[in-house]
Amino acid sequence: MTYFLYFLIFITNLLGLWKVFEKAGYPGWSAFIPLYNVYILVRIVDLPVLFILFYFVPVINIMAHAYTCFKLAQCFDKGLFYTVGIFFLPFIFIPVLGFGKSRFTGIPLRMMSL
Repeated sequence: MTYFLYFLIFITNLLGLWKVFEKAGYPGWSAFIPLYNVYILVRIVDLPVLFILFYFVPVINIMAHAYTCFKLAQCFDKGLFYTVGIFFLPFIFIPVLGFGKSRFTGIPLRMMSL
């Protein structure tokens, strides 16, 4: 039963990521390929490609992922609450972002200066 629940959470998150990628104009199938999906996510939030290297450094990877979640929420005009939700409960917030009514707006001008 536990493995089924883990599998259900994994599939829900993966399908939500598929829809997020499609809303951002990238192919949805890229959500299924490990590391490539991180590359696409970094491209969506308009970070340098070398930012992916931060994901391989212990402790720094947590901050890098938090920043990526923040930028992803900003791309869909969501606030800090949504950023925290994507970071701690991605299996809920990513599918809501993907299957919900929110639209990809790109990087807001106020965020490009960071």
